[in-house]
Amino acid sequence: MPAPTFIYILPWLLAAILLIAAEVRDRVSRQDHPQDRTRKPLEIRWISASIFVGGSLIGSILGGLTGSEFRTTWVALYTVSSLVVFIALTRLLGRSPGVTVSAMLSVCAALASFLLVSSVA
Repeated sequence: MPAPTFIYILPWLLAAILLIAAEVRDRVSRQDHPQDRTRKPLEIRWISASIFVGGSLIGSILGGLTGSEFRTTWVALYTVSSLVVFIALTRLLGRSPGVTVSAMLSVCAALASFLLVSSVA
């Protein structure tokens, strides 16, 4: 029995919600403080991002192996979506999470990717 279509877009939906929340927070902040018109560049800690995405990649691969059929496309899509979620989370927080927090978040990302890819495959 195939999974509902809503399941396939969950990571992308989470990224979109986080990006929208960050944009709303930035606009409200700019209205409250009109002198701060310049936006700081987003600083992403790539070590933290690679830990987060690595956890998602491991979860996706294991989920694909436990499913009925291993599809590289699903693994790649959910791994890229985890990078977009990490960037959206960084933008929402205003700074990149540290290595320890990223390691804890990677466990959640691995579990979510495992469940998503195993339900898709």
